[in-house]
Amino acid sequence: MQNKTIFWLTQILPPICLLPLVVVPIDLGTMIFWGPAYMFGMGSFVNIISFVVRWLMRSKVKVSLLVRPILTICVLVVATLLVSRSVDSAIKFAHRKAIEINKQCNQNECPQFIEGWRRESFACDTLAGDLATYRVKYRVSDDLHEFTLDVRISIDHFYRITGGSGKELGFDTNR
Repeated sequence: MQNKTIFWLTQILPPICLLPLVVVPIDLGTMIFWGPAYMFGMGSFVNIISFVVRWLMRSKVKVSLLVRPILTICVLVVATLLVSRSVDSAIKFAHRKAIEINKQCNQNECPQFIEGWRRESFACDTLAGDLATYRVKYRVSDDLHEFTLDVRISIDHFYRITGGSGKELGFDTNR
């Protein structure tokens, strides 16, 4: 009984340890976490392929040994999809906020700061996203007629929305 419990713990616990990745954005700095996880995923994929080859050659194989590689791949796919969903959520949040701000700009002038956001000297920002969060930064021009909203997705990747008095919203991405 004890050997069976230890066997199943060694099959289930390592992939479960990858679950915290759902709150870690994929970025150059976080590759210290994502890199080994993807290496485990590739090792699991190779393990499944070798299992299938042995099974096709009619060798005796233990199906229970497939639990860990399949669970590892499933957890990585789910974590990657949830982080991607968080990016989309942050961008949608920025779009909704940009439409709001653009309406204010067209009525009078752009707001200098956004209520409820953290203020800096010439800008303000907040965090947005589902599980992983991303910084959304708002900056307004000196004459209060143009604004920029940046969603910082990674060190070298952002999504920018621009607008202002009498302007349509503009969208730009930088990779």
